[in-house]
Amino acid sequence: MKKQIAVYFTFLVLGTSTHAKEPTINGKWQRVAQKTDTAKITVGLDISDVITAFTKICDSAGQAINVAVEVPTKISDGIFEIQGSATQTIKAGGFECTIDVKPEVLKYSLNQSYLTLTSSSGTSVTFSR
Repeated sequence: MKKQIAVYFTFLVLGTSTHAKEPTINGKWQRVAQKTDTAKITVGLDISDVITAFTKICDSAGQAINVAVEVPTKISDGIFEIQGSATQTIKAGGFECTIDVKPEVLKYSLNQSYLTLTSSSGTSVTFSR
């Protein structure tokens, strides 16, 4: 019995020293939410342990509007919980850009440099680093 325990312990020690660092949800993520010939909307997240900055860039005919809000968030066991709400709208020229964040509990999964958020209704959105 002692022999098996020693071998198992050696495996754990070697395993932790040879594997790359596990990916983390924390950090910056972005995705193109909409793109046409004349317009592009990019959304981004900057996730930390207790707060997340949500950004949106609306680009139309070469003119870009940036909107951003920060709300409290909680991360635990594959769950990304948006705990606050915030809205910002900026108008410029002939168009406006709005970001509207509401409380929601999302499941998350990480795959190398991709983050997928899935709502309770099953809708998924994927971001990249």
